[in-house]
Amino acid sequence: MWHHESREWRDIPLAREFVEDWRGLGVADMAYAVRDGRLHRTNGSLAYHVLDIMHAVYDASREGRHIELVSGCQRPQPLRAGEFNVVQQHGH
Repeated sequence: MWHHESREWRDIPLAREFVEDWRGLGVADMAYAVRDGRLHRTNGSLAYHVLDIMHAVYDASREGRHIELVSGCQRPQPLRAGEFNVVQQHGH
């Protein structure tokens, strides 16, 4: 991470190492959500908010100032205990 005061890059340790094969989890969640009639976790509102964040980071870096986000989204519900195992079994 860039440290502004010292003007140098610093390593930041990972908070959690991901060792599971989670590829395809978002697509599987989307399919189950469509089937079950619920909003999937990676919906358009979240995608727009992520895009807004990416543009704000770029603009802030380029302009040297803070950028206020114009978007927001509802925080997706976490996976329930065992839900990932079901998705993983169907994928293999």
